[in-house]
Amino acid sequence: IVTDPTAIWLIDLRDRQACLEARIPTAVCLPEGDTEARLIADLPATRTLVLYGNGDLGRLPDSVASFEGDVQTLSGGFEAFRAQLLEAPARPTDATREAVARYQHLAALHGRLTGSAAAAPPVTVKAVKVQRTVKKGGGC
Repeated sequence: IVTDPTAIWLIDLRDRQACLEARIPTAVCLPEGDTEARLIADLPATRTLVLYGNGDLGRLPDSVASFEGDVQTLSGGFEAFRAQLLEAPARPTDATREAVARYQHLAALHGRLTGSAAAAPPVTVKAVKVQRTVKKGGGC
């Protein structure tokens, strides 16, 4: 979705009103009255088809069987995506390198997908005493 949005067909299988109110960027809402997702049968198999609903999809629409390309579902659906990436990430309480790197990664994804930029956490650096040797003799 982030690096190459043209590599996938992202289809929102929720009801049309829910899709229009909030959806994953680049996702396609089903046309009005297309409860069987017939739109999928008309898509060329040049991209991976990614489907999502409110949560995990129990059953895929019958039209998916006619799609000749790769088909995947988004685990957890829209709500999991929203919780992971559309809500601003919490700043780490422990400033380990891994925690800060994860936060910066999630903040960058959040900013990219929502158009907002989350501020990076303040970096604290411990002072280290440097031992220097004194040079003796010599000129300029």
